[in-house]
Amino acid sequence: MIRRPPRSTPLYSSAASDVYKRQGINAEYMGFRRGKHEQHERQSLLKLEGVNDSRAATYYFGKRVVYIYRAKSLKKNTKYRTIWGKIIRAHGNNGTVRAIFRKNLPAQAMGATLRVMLYPQHN
Repeated sequence: MIRRPPRSTPLYSSAASDVYKRQGINAEYMGFRRGKHEQHERQSLLKLEGVNDSRAATYYFGKRVVYIYRAKSLKKNTKYRTIWGKIIRAHGNNGTVRAIFRKNLPAQAMGATLRVMLYPQHN
């Protein structure tokens, strides 16, 4: 006979079941990676929602990020366009990560919300 763990364990908590249902988390676009004299537009800094240290940010390395914006003209029967990217590494100790995108994000996107997809899985 197989014994199941009691319902009070994290396996059966509502928070654990929400992880399997959601497709991604939100992230705020903070700007480009920069130093005192130059900025690197290729790499963008993202603050992930609910991630407060660099150890927790390691789960999101390699995950896909999408910036969705609305344009005036129709293309492929839609006004919405996307720019896809990938999280590459942590930036500092507070849960901020670096991401690279296929096309660099526009400066107008600073402060905007991006979507971090929970794939690909690295289990």
